[in-house]
Amino acid sequence: MGVSAEGQEEGKDYTPTVIPKSDAVRSRIAAATEKSALFAGLGPEQQTAVIDAMFEVTCTAGQDVITQGDVGDNFYVADSGEYTVHLKGVEKPVHTYQEGASFGELALMYNCPRAATVRCAVPGTLWGLDRVTFRCILMAANKQTLQTTSQFLKSVSVLSPLTDQQRSTLASAMEEIVFEDGEYVVQMGDPADALYLLKSGEVAVHKANEAGDLMRMKAGEFFGESALQSEGATVLTRQANVVAVGPVTAPG
Repeated sequence: MGVSAEGQEEGKDYTPTVIPKSDAVRSRIAAATEKSALFAGLGPEQQTAVIDAMFEVTCTAGQDVITQGDVGDNFYVADSGEYTVHLKGVEKPVHTYQEGASFGELALMYNCPRAATVRCAVPGTLWGLDRVTFRCILMAANKQTLQTTSQFLKSVSVLSPLTDQQRSTLASAMEEIVFEDGEYVVQMGDPADALYLLKSGEVAVHKANEAGDLMRMKAGEFFGESALQSEGATVLTRQANVVAVGPVTAPG
C-alpha cells in the first residue's frame, strides 16, 4: 500500500475557517482530540483553529461514514451516536466508536486507502476535519511562529553574529512549551541547557531564600542565554528561579 500527500504550497493563501459551535461542543471536541497522538504537538492557537474549522456531519443508522478501500480525506470526532468498524470478509464488527471517540487520523496526513469501513449503528452527529484544512492550519501557524521566533532571536546579543538564514534555522529547531500558573520554567542550580523566549504571559524571577522578585518579564523578552555560552564539558547552572505567573507560552 502506498501513501502520498499534497505539496506545501497548499497553505500559501489559506484563510481560516470558523464554523460556530457552542462552548459545550468545543469542550467535547477538545477532549476527544487531546487523546490523539496527531494533535498532541499542537499549540493552543493551532488547537483553536482546528476546532473552529471542524464541520458537522449528521449520520443515520446504516450509513457508511468511511468505506474500506476509499482514499481517506476526513478525520472525525463522535459527538453522539455509535459507529461500528467492519473489515471485508469479517462478519461481525471488530470495534465500536462511541461518544468522545475519534477516528481517521491518518487521512489528515496522507492520501491512503481506508483500512476499514466505519458504519453508523445508532444515529448521531460527527464533527469532521479535512486533510487540506488541517495541513494549512499547521503550515500557517508554523510560518507565523518561525517569523516571530526569528525576530526574537535578533534581540539576543550572543546571536548577533548569525545571519538571518542561520537564525531562521535555529528558530525552526525551537519547541513551544506551555507552562501553568506557578509552574517553574527553570530552577536555580539546574543546568543551563536552553534559551527561552516569552511568546505570551509573564514570569517572575527570584532566588531561593530571598524575599520578593528580582524582576518580572513579559511577552517579547527572553532569558537563559547563558545556555548558549557553555563551552565543552562545562555547563553553566541557573542563577535564579523563573516561575510562570498565569499561563505562559515560551519557545525554548
